[in-house]
Amino acid sequence: MNRFLIAASVAALSAGTAQATHFNFTDTVQGHSVTGSFDGTLSGDLITDMSNIFVFVDGIGFHDNGSLQSFHFNDDFSAYEYGGIASLDGAHDNFFFVDGDVVLGEYYTNYYYTVTNISTGIGNTNSQQFYGGATDNFHATVAGSSPTPEPASWAMMVGGFGLIGAALRRRTTVRFA
Repeated sequence: MNRFLIAASVAALSAGTAQATHFNFTDTVQGHSVTGSFDGTLSGDLITDMSNIFVFVDGIGFHDNGSLQSFHFNDDFSAYEYGGIASLDGAHDNFFFVDGDVVLGEYYTNYYYTVTNISTGIGNTNSQQFYGGATDNFHATVAGSSPTPEPASWAMMVGGFGLIGAALRRRTTVRFA
């Protein structure tokens, strides 16, 4: 029984959960430097659930930075859907960062998008400026060295230590004469 409790504790402690992580990104679109950051969930190489998005083009920030929307193009590129997808190496990107809800048809001013092997672009609807191309230079990096554990991770760790303590407390000691 004690071995089972210890094995269960070790398994519970080693189980990982997806954590919200802060990312920085860089890109180059027709000679323009695109930089920024966002929060997201990293699973393997893919980043989803992007929020708290900041975009800067040649050092100038987008309107509504921090509350930009994230979308992706559907399979036939006929419509936008909520939730962008990015990858650390830029090999699986499909995202559209914009300062309005394009699914609901809201007006927007600034936008930046990348779809791997298709197109990348930045633009401003007020000034009618657009820069785009087929090159993919997007790269994301994890900002900081250690993400903050989620409450569920803390609960699992504390529970695991409790099980190990209970198993050790119940263990009988053998005394030699």
